[in-house]
Amino acid sequence: MIPGPYCSKILRDLGATVLKIEHPVFPDSIATYPPALEGSRSYFDWFLNRNKDHISIDWHDTRGLELIYQLIAMRMSFF
Repeated sequence: MIPGPYCSKILRDLGATVLKIEHPVFPDSIATYPPALEGSRSYFDWFLNRNKDHISIDWHDTRGLELIYQLIAMRMSFF
């Protein structure tokens, strides 16, 4: 639950563009992990996901999955 977001936080701090994709109904479980700082936002969510671009996509829907594939194709074209 913490290693992946922590590694992407380090990459972002080093200058990488990080896009965090979350499900609109079932967000990342770390968002509600105590202790909470700002309302219901947890300290871990703030620390691990700061400076990342966020988007909510329902990947169970074929349109959402297609959008994810398009985002991946766009990112891969930069390399």
